[in-house]
Amino acid sequence: MERFESEHTPKQRAVTGEIVYLDDMRHQEEFPKYFSSLDEETKAMYGQMAEEYVDLGIRPDILDEYEKYDYSFNDSERRCVELADELLKHKHREGLSFAWICIDLPPEDVIDRLKQTQVGSLLCDDDEQLSEESDGSYYPILDIKKKYAELQSVGLSVIHCDNDKSVWTNSAGEERVPARYILRYPADESIKRREFVLSFDYNISSMSKGGFSERIKFCVDERGSNAFRSIYIDEYMEMGYSGHHDGSLINISEDDVAEMGDLLADIVGDNPISPSE
Repeated sequence: MERFESEHTPKQRAVTGEIVYLDDMRHQEEFPKYFSSLDEETKAMYGQMAEEYVDLGIRPDILDEYEKYDYSFNDSERRCVELADELLKHKHREGLSFAWICIDLPPEDVIDRLKQTQVGSLLCDDDEQLSEESDGSYYPILDIKKKYAELQSVGLSVIHCDNDKSVWTNSAGEERVPARYILRYPADESIKRREFVLSFDYNISSMSKGGFSERIKFCVDERGSNAFRSIYIDEYMEMGYSGHHDGSLINISEDDVAEMGDLLADIVGDNPISPSE
């Protein structure tokens, strides 16, 4: 798939009633409510104040704080977000926050490509014990290693998971008092987060319930880009099991993000398609 090219555009914020309200709460060291939850009279009051600020050329202090703490994606991160948003157009139903995307390469080729990246260092070794330590009283005693397994398939899911935007503004060593040190952004702004999850499914013929999957989750987030690994074993899939054998790479470099972006763009092909399509 083609690489996206774009430039960072600094956020331009108008002086609105919501901005004036958040600025007022900041000065009073009160933790703000959502502006939409205020009564109509209060919202109208702050709206009137905003108009007066504009007429008088007054710039609320909170706008300078926003600019101080604003995060801008680097070029590689921004391209990954745009790739994710393009792939999310293939979700099979409106309102969903994720899409499954077909992979254009054999799973062995995807593994080989992934091993050439820093994120690929999270992949477990062929001789690594992947089962949970157990005495048999809860989880069955298993011997699970890749060298006993057959790689059957690879899947990709892409997830949109933005969050309400706020940042801590306290200095190192200062107690985190929310009313004083949480800077809340307007409701139309969010912390952008996109996740790409590669699932490699293995079969072990001697196991009664199939096999296991190794999942590599690559996350691009305004607070840093990270990657995670988890193992999911079919025979453990009772209530409450959510994977194990976790690993992580935190705040990976722009070059590593670029490598993953290139890999993902390649494996979905020139015309990405979802299973439902």
